[in-house]
Amino acid sequence: MIRFLSVGAPLLAGLLLILPGPTPLQAQGFGVFEQSACALARAGASVARPCDDGSAHYFNPAALADLPAPTLGFGAAMILADGTFTDDYLGTRTELDSEDTAVPHAFFGMRLSDRISAGAGVYIPYALVSRWPRTFDGAFEGYGSKIETTYLQPTFAIDITPRLAVGGGPVWAMGWMELSRFLDLSLQPLPSGIVPPGSLEISTFGELGVPYRTPFADMKIRSERASGWGGHLGIRYRVRDGLDVGARYLTAIRLEYQATAEFERVPTGLRLPATIPIGSSALPAGLQVDALILGQFQEGRLLGTQGVETEMTMPSRLTVGVAWEPSETLLLLMDWERTGWSSFDEIPFRFEALQDQVRTEDFGDTHAFRAGAEYGIAEGWRLRAGWGVNDAAAPDASVSPLFPEGTRNRLTAGVGWSHGDRMGLDVAWQLLLQDDRRGRTRAGPPVGGSAEVQPPSPDHGLYTFRGRSIAATFTFRY
Repeated sequence: MIRFLSVGAPLLAGLLLILPGPTPLQAQGFGVFEQSACALARAGASVARPCDDGSAHYFNPAALADLPAPTLGFGAAMILADGTFTDDYLGTRTELDSEDTAVPHAFFGMRLSDRISAGAGVYIPYALVSRWPRTFDGAFEGYGSKIETTYLQPTFAIDITPRLAVGGGPVWAMGWMELSRFLDLSLQPLPSGIVPPGSLEISTFGELGVPYRTPFADMKIRSERASGWGGHLGIRYRVRDGLDVGARYLTAIRLEYQATAEFERVPTGLRLPATIPIGSSALPAGLQVDALILGQFQEGRLLGTQGVETEMTMPSRLTVGVAWEPSETLLLLMDWERTGWSSFDEIPFRFEALQDQVRTEDFGDTHAFRAGAEYGIAEGWRLRAGWGVNDAAAPDASVSPLFPEGTRNRLTAGVGWSHGDRMGLDVAWQLLLQDDRRGRTRAGPPVGGSAEVQPPSPDHGLYTFRGRSIAATFTFRY
């Protein structure tokens, strides 16, 4: 089944409805580079000379001034992926539940005068879909996660001189997020009605003997649409005929989410094996553990449906590059990019009733290098190929079911066809090879906890990931 990422730009919604979000970890962090089939075939190397399909809105706003005529470009990338986790202790191998998804894009640009160009684009620079089996031990960390972020960008570009152009515009970001995971009963505090005031002898179900990793609630958090503002600036300079340099900066954007948390009870079937004294009272042997927590799922109680607030910052991107055209048929491109993933340090969850939680990610800034080439093989036909590499944003302590990424190499190829000056079609293919990465399935219990089964060490298994993309972009000029 093909799943579409949400795109909330009314101006372009009609176009996007006819296009065939991304799958887990398709680029560094959860960045996405599939905004143009032409650019994808070059491994994304495009900042000095973007493709003529309007995707300059994303790759370098200054190059919008290069469009020879009003241009409409739209398309999508289909992303396929698979991954596994192999547990050192158990020897079990769990496969990622892959989901075929499509990342759409749409751009429009035109000249307003001899020196000024304008247009608008909608694209998806950050997104994540991660699905694991509910039976996976990592389901306590998260068996279903989704982050979708769509950017809508009006762009203006001006030719300062025949060789120098600048461009940019405001960016309106729209985001949605979901998180599904199991809650562990062994770490759950005993209800206040069970523990007498002032009694600190037993405070959690784990101290009653409930085993570690006992699911008792399935928590699902779904947000409403969040929005935020940022900006995008670009510059392009023609050193001489056939040699261009360019740079662009996409600012970080903070999104604040208003969400709803729902809790579905998961029966444990556990009974107390012996009478357990608590203060001046006691819990009798044979008592159903589920009965102790049943009332917490009622509306207005600790695990009733409730509001939750969270926030995330989509990182900045700084890209510089060069494009060299040694002949009329050959174009060579190189880009370097720094992505400010250090802004993605913590994800706080502030619940109305449940105790607040914080996911610590501590991502670091990443660097990427991309190289691409185009070769004209005949009138209206161009072959493209590229290679790119980037390091991982997630530190060792954050390699979990949500973000099991590693250093990645990308191999790309594609072909472009144009019918005169009026229309064109570009197609691309990408193979993503990620280094295997050691990591965990979940964090352990608090230090000093008395859960019956202690967790494995934080680094107790191996994550693997491979991805493939195919993309198509249609271009029309008027």
